[in-house]
Amino acid sequence: MVPLIRMSNTAFAPGDREPHDIIREVEDGYYVVGHRIPSIAESRENFRITAMKVYEIKNGEIGEMYRDGGLMSDSRDFFMNIDAVGNDFRLFAIPNCGKGQPMQTKRMSNGGPTMRSRARLTGTG
Repeated sequence: MVPLIRMSNTAFAPGDREPHDIIREVEDGYYVVGHRIPSIAESRENFRITAMKVYEIKNGEIGEMYRDGGLMSDSRDFFMNIDAVGNDFRLFAIPNCGKGQPMQTKRMSNGGPTMRSRARLTGTG
């Protein structure tokens, strides 16, 4: 078995904004909460993250909750459009990130603060 090249842990540094202030400034959008399955293309050009919960935001207020949604985006576009970063940094353990045939697993982590950007919402309902 040849070991796969793996990415290291991924995290985003905290900013100086209060998360509730970031949400209050959103006129029409979604708040994607809690990670489930993050994945990124081998080329690193696009990514997809499924979430535990997705909340609708209307006029700065959190509204209806949806399950099993997430977001996907071109990586460069997403990161270049981040316009607010919260001060609420959290790190999450991923006990068994698996890849390949036969399956190779590794302990990983990812996390970060509340961030605001633009992405395509997927699979809510």
